[in-house]
Amino acid sequence: MNSPTPAFAAVAPARAADEIARQIRELVASGQIKPGDRLPSERDLAQRLHVSRNTLREALRALEHAGMIEMRKGAAGGAFVLPGDSGAIVTGLKDLYHLGAITPQQLTDARIWLSDVVVRVACQRATEEDFEQFEANVAASAQAQRAGDFGTRQRLNREFHVLLARATRNP
Repeated sequence: MNSPTPAFAAVAPARAADEIARQIRELVASGQIKPGDRLPSERDLAQRLHVSRNTLREALRALEHAGMIEMRKGAAGGAFVLPGDSGAIVTGLKDLYHLGAITPQQLTDARIWLSDVVVRVACQRATEEDFEQFEANVAASAQAQRAGDFGTRQRLNREFHVLLARATRNP
């Protein structure tokens, strides 16, 4: 008796640009390429990877958009690996919001949940200097509130959250 043949779906091969980006990410993750390092020239990299320069550029643009590399022009230019930056997360969240994948309420919920953890850890790890900075920030914010200076109050509010994050000692 023959058993039924399982149904298989066609597999789309990975796009070359995605594979190039994956390789570069792995080299960074393994420490073989470090922040500040310059990647080989476009011509050299395209030859090593057996791809066109256009395909390579597509991969480099994706990595640049993700905040992993910076493209510099000129004689000393090229693709340089960047140190980690939370800007990529902010950009990703903005993109998800604009695409309708997440709502403002979901973003607010996530921020509240994260803030809860950040505050608890900051309270455990903060130094006297951190607490002095919190107090100075709150006092300046109260003064801006009394003066009706919304711009300063907004800047101080963002600064307060940065101070909290720094007090966790977790970049």
